[in-house]
Amino acid sequence: MNGDWGGSAESNGQHGLGADSPTARQDVLLGRIARALGTVETLDEGLHVLTDALQAWTECASAEAWVRPDSNEQRLTRVTLATAAADSEASAAAPTTPTTEIGDGVPGRVWDATEPVWTVESDDEWSIPNAESDSTPTNSVEAAFGVPLDTGSRRVAVVVLYFTDSPALDEQLRDVVSAVVDDASGLVSQLDANAELERRQEMLDRLLETIPAGTMVTAPDGEITRINGRAEDALGLSEAEATGRQYTDLGLTAHDRDGNPIPVEDHSIVHVSETGEPVFGTEFGFVGPDGTERWVVMNSAPVMGSDGSVERVVSVARDVTAREERERQLRAFREAVEHTGHSVYLTDTDGTIEYVNPAFEELTGYDETDVLGKTPSILNSGEHDEDFYADLWETILAGEVWQGEVVNRRRSGERYTVNQTIAPVVDDNGDIDRFVAVNADISDQKRREEMLERRRNKLERIQQVTESLRPLNRELARASSRDEIQRLVCEQLAVSDVYQFVWYGDYNPAVGRVTPTEVVGVGGDFVDQFSVSSRTIPWKWHPFAEAIRTSEVHVARNVLSDEHGTDRRQHALSWGYQSLAAIPVAYGGTVYGVIGLYTSRPNAFDENERALLGELGRRIGHAMNAAENKYLLYTDTLVELEFRSEDPDSVFNELTTAVDCRVTLEAISPARDGGYVCYANVEGTPVATVRDQLDALTTDGHVRVVEEESSGGRVEFTLTSAPSATLLDYGATLRSLVAEDGTTTVVGEVAPETDVHEIIGGMHGHADTTFVAKRTIDRHESVPATSRETLDDVLTERQREVIDLAYHAGYFEAPRLSTGDDLASALDISSPTFYLHVRKAIKRILDQLLDEKRH
Repeated sequence: MNGDWGGSAESNGQHGLGADSPTARQDVLLGRIARALGTVETLDEGLHVLTDALQAWTECASAEAWVRPDSNEQRLTRVTLATAAADSEASAAAPTTPTTEIGDGVPGRVWDATEPVWTVESDDEWSIPNAESDSTPTNSVEAAFGVPLDTGSRRVAVVVLYFTDSPALDEQLRDVVSAVVDDASGLVSQLDANAELERRQEMLDRLLETIPAGTMVTAPDGEITRINGRAEDALGLSEAEATGRQYTDLGLTAHDRDGNPIPVEDHSIVHVSETGEPVFGTEFGFVGPDGTERWVVMNSAPVMGSDGSVERVVSVARDVTAREERERQLRAFREAVEHTGHSVYLTDTDGTIEYVNPAFEELTGYDETDVLGKTPSILNSGEHDEDFYADLWETILAGEVWQGEVVNRRRSGERYTVNQTIAPVVDDNGDIDRFVAVNADISDQKRREEMLERRRNKLERIQQVTESLRPLNRELARASSRDEIQRLVCEQLAVSDVYQFVWYGDYNPAVGRVTPTEVVGVGGDFVDQFSVSSRTIPWKWHPFAEAIRTSEVHVARNVLSDEHGTDRRQHALSWGYQSLAAIPVAYGGTVYGVIGLYTSRPNAFDENERALLGELGRRIGHAMNAAENKYLLYTDTLVELEFRSEDPDSVFNELTTAVDCRVTLEAISPARDGGYVCYANVEGTPVATVRDQLDALTTDGHVRVVEEESSGGRVEFTLTSAPSATLLDYGATLRSLVAEDGTTTVVGEVAPETDVHEIIGGMHGHADTTFVAKRTIDRHESVPATSRETLDDVLTERQREVIDLAYHAGYFEAPRLSTGDDLASALDISSPTFYLHVRKAIKRILDQLLDEKRH
C-alpha cells in the first residue's frame, strides 16, 4: 500500500524529496492524504493514513502516531506504526500497545514541545519506547523527527519519523513534513470532533440508561424525542413506539391524591415549555399498563438553545409507589393511633420522644410540645427501681417486646397505672430504628382490684377477730369474778393470731387513774399506772384517756407514721408493734377499766374491727357487772355505805334549800349523752315550783313533770354529775337518796369483798361530802334472788334501763303518767326504738315466767 503514495529515493531525491519545488510536493502529498482521509471515519484511522503517507513519502525507517487516551493521566499510547518492511495495515496491528510518560523519550518530548523536534542518537534524552516489541530497526536508527498535531488549542497527537542514518538537519524535509502535518491537522481535527461527538453521544446514551429513574425528553410542543429503559417499563412502550408521539397521547391520566385528574395545563412539562423555568417535586399517580396504580415524583428542566428558547424538556420521574404505600400505611397507622383510646408515643433508640398521640396528652396532662425531645423519665413516679428499667431496656434493645405494669406520674403529680407494651421498630435492614410504646390506663381497674383486696382482707381480719373472740365470749359467760375476767380476756387476746400483746387496767374515777392488773405477751415494765385526768397526758396514754372519757374505742392505726413523731415511733419500734387500740370496759354508765391491745399489723383496727372490739368491751363490762351481781345475789350479807353531802352547789341541796321541799330519788339510769336520767318524788312543795327551779339549776334544761299532786309529785330530769352517779360509776347499787334542808343522804350497797376505800375516796371528790357509816347487813328479801338473777340474764343492758325508767316514770300506770315519746326524749332515742325495747323486754320477762311455771 505504501507504493500507492508514489515516489522513490531516486525519483524524489534524498529521503523522498526530489528536485520538485517543496510547495508542489507538499500539495501533491496533502491532496493524496485528504482523499484518503475522506474515506475513514475515526481518528485512529486518520492517523494511520497520515503515518503511512509520511513513511512512504519520506522512505523513513518507520512512522508512529501517539495519543493521550485519558486527559487525567500523564501517559501516551501509540495508536499506529508504519514501516518500510510491511504494508501499513500489517504494521498497524502491532502485537503490543507501547506507552510512554509525557516528557520521556522522543514521543514524550514532542508532546511537551510547542514546535517540531529533531533529535539524534547522541542526545542525552534519546530513547525509543518499547522498540523491542515491534518491527522498528532499533540497531540502525540514528535520528528522529517529531511533529505535534493540534486542533485549535487542543493537542490531539504527535507524529514521529525514525531514520536509519543521521543526515544533517534537512530544513526542506522539516518544512515539508511540518507543513503536511499542520495542513492535515484540520482534516484530522474533523475526525477528532466526530469522534468526540460519538463519545459524547455514547456517554449520553449510557447516562440516559443508567439514570435510576424514568427519563423522557420532549420537544416544546410535547413530542417525545427520547426515553430510557425505565421509562419504557413504566409506559409499557419501546422507545421506537414512543418517539414521535405526544406525551399526552400515551393513554395515561395523571391524578392527585384525591383521585382527581390533573389538567394538561397544570403539567410540569407544559409549564417548563411555556416559561423556561424548571419544576421540581411534582407528585402524581397514574394507572400503569399492567393496571396497577403507580406514583412518581417528577422533576422537569429546560434545555435552552443559543437563542434562549426552549429546545427540549428533560423530565425525570422517580417511582415512589413503594414509598407512597408506606406513607399510606403510615397515614392509616397514624390516624388509627390518633383515635385510639390508648396512650402511644414513639422514641428514637436513645429514648428521646419523637411523637405522642392525643390520648397521651389527655392521660399525662403534658402537651406534645412539653415532651418532644425529652425522655419518658418525665413520667417517672419513683415507684420502680433501677433494676426494673434496666430489664426493660435490655429486653427492647435485644429486639424483643417488653410488657408490664408501670406506675407513672401525671403532670399534676397524681399517680396512675398503665399496662405498657414497648416494641422495637426495625428498618429494611432489620436494624432497630425506634421504639413504640402503647399504654393502656388501668388505674380504675387497679383501684377496683385494690378495693376488692382491701374488702377481702377486711373480711379475713373480721373473720380472724371473730374467731379469736368466740372462745372468749364462752369463757366470759362462765367467769365468776372480775379478776378471772381480766385474766381470761388478756390470755385469750394474746394467744390469737391477730394480736401481739395485751394488758388490762382498772379505772379509779375518783382520782382519774388507771392501774394495770394483767399484762400478757410483753414484759410487765411495758405499762405502769397512769392518770387520765391530768391536762398533760403523755402521748402513749392519750388514746386510753380518750377511750375512758368517751366510752368508745380509740386507736392509733399506724404508729410509725402518726403525728406524735419520733418518740412514739421509737417506742413502737422498740416493742415491735405498729397499731394499738384502747378498749373501754363499761356497763350501765360505769367504766370498769380499759384494755390496751397491740398488733404488728400496720393500719389495723378499721371501723369493723373497732365495732367488734367495742362490743367486746361492753360484753366484758356486762360480765363484770353480772359477776358482781351474782355475788350479791348469792351472798347472805352486803356492805352498806352511807354518805352525807352538804355541798351547796349540789343540785339536790340547792333545790331543797331554795324551795323547802323533800326529794327522794326513785330511779337513776345512764343517758346516751353521758349524763343520768333521774326520777324523784317531791314532798312539801308544788311539783311545778320544783320543775321551774330544776330548769334553772340543770344545764341541759330537760325537766318534765311526771305526776302532779297537791303538795308534791314526781319529776323527771337529767344530771351530769352527783354523788349518786359516782356510786354507780364504782358499780355500787344505789339503795336510797334523800335530800332535805340542803343536805343529801346517799346509801349504797356493795359486795363484802369490794374495795370500799376506793369508793370512799371517789365520794370524797365531791365538795362537803363525808363518809357516815359502813354497815354489814342481811340481804333484803323483798325480791327473790333468783328473780333478780333471772332479770339480768334475760334482758340486755339497754332493755333493763328502758324497762326500769318506764316503770318509775309511770308508763305502766293507768292512766299513764309518761308517754313513750316522753321517755324516748329523755333517753335521747327515737320513739319506735323505745317501744321496741319495751316490747322485747316484756316478752322476755313473760317467756321466762311462763317457762318457769311450766316446769
